[in-house]
Amino acid sequence: LPIIVLVLGGEAGLQVAGPVFWPSLLILLLANGFVLLLYVWGMSTGTIPARESVRRLVRGEHCWSFWLGVVGIGLVAPTAVVALILGGGLASGSNLAVVFAAACVAVQVGCFLLRDTILRVGVYGYPV
Repeated sequence: LPIIVLVLGGEAGLQVAGPVFWPSLLILLLANGFVLLLYVWGMSTGTIPARESVRRLVRGEHCWSFWLGVVGIGLVAPTAVVALILGGGLASGSNLAVVFAAACVAVQVGCFLLRDTILRVGVYGYPV
């Protein structure tokens, strides 16, 4: 929804609607990271193919895509931007709109890399 406000209302729309969305957006980003942690932890205690997939994800050939792309770019960077906006660390104005747009792009990049990486590291075994 904040992306729609940014596209339709531009900087002025973001200034008006932003304070309403920032706390909810921060909570959603933190919850997203927590759910990803629970997912990886749950799979690491699952079946042998699931454990091998997690090992490949966090320490294998595609670990850089996961840690740098998914966690760093897709979760930590946007969460830091929203936290800085809420804390007043980023001044309002056109600079805020550009930084917020970059954070939105970072979330999309992280989502793509999560899907790509999970498909690449997946190990499939016989159904139990």
